[in-house]
Amino acid sequence: MYDVADFGIPQHRKRIIILGIREATFDNSEAQCENILQDFYSNIFPKYKVKKWATVKEAIGDLPKLYPLEEPIKGYKVKYSHAPIESKGYLNHTARFQNKRDIGVFRLLAEDIQTGRCEYTSTQKLKELYTEITGKESNIHKYYVLRENEPSNTIPAHLYKDGMRHIHPDPQQARSITVREAARLQSFADDFEFLGAMSFQYKMIGNAVPSLFAKKIAMALYELINKYKSNI
Repeated sequence: MYDVADFGIPQHRKRIIILGIREATFDNSEAQCENILQDFYSNIFPKYKVKKWATVKEAIGDLPKLYPLEEPIKGYKVKYSHAPIESKGYLNHTARFQNKRDIGVFRLLAEDIQTGRCEYTSTQKLKELYTEITGKESNIHKYYVLRENEPSNTIPAHLYKDGMRHIHPDPQQARSITVREAARLQSFADDFEFLGAMSFQYKMIGNAVPSLFAKKIAMALYELINKYKSNI
């Protein structure tokens, strides 16, 4: 089990990598295959780990800030609760619509972290707040603010439904993360444009393998093949 944060991706995301080798490729068959696999998992792939985790702030801190509007505005087929940006230099960086209640909750929780008060950092307190705000009960806590100086929590496909577990750490912005911010936390390059409805964009990103992690797997496999190519 690997955490992609250990490989420089600004996100905690645990995944298993399964590598298979055909016994027929080698003269010594099963024993040699096992040795090669052991070499990959114990020596080659671990070399691509980083010494220091990448953080949320490093990943998304330079993106334009999207502040709440006094009143929502209606654009082409879209209702905005936060000022949209016009710059084409930042693809997919538009906040999803959020009502005033959620904006207020997001600001409260982000301020709680930023000020160091940390009243709402326990699961129980977050569940109680959710019940207080919505009148509903939940077995899991619905809210989570990204910590600036840590990797993000896992970016899931579920993000397409709501962003309450991926709240931006800046209380002044009081919103969930944008598609571009989710993409950066998945290590996608800024020139990778996501098309279709915003919900589908979030789902695509959440279902993806972080691109930097995929690159490092490929580099490790290339190293493995070169090391043992005389046997192939």
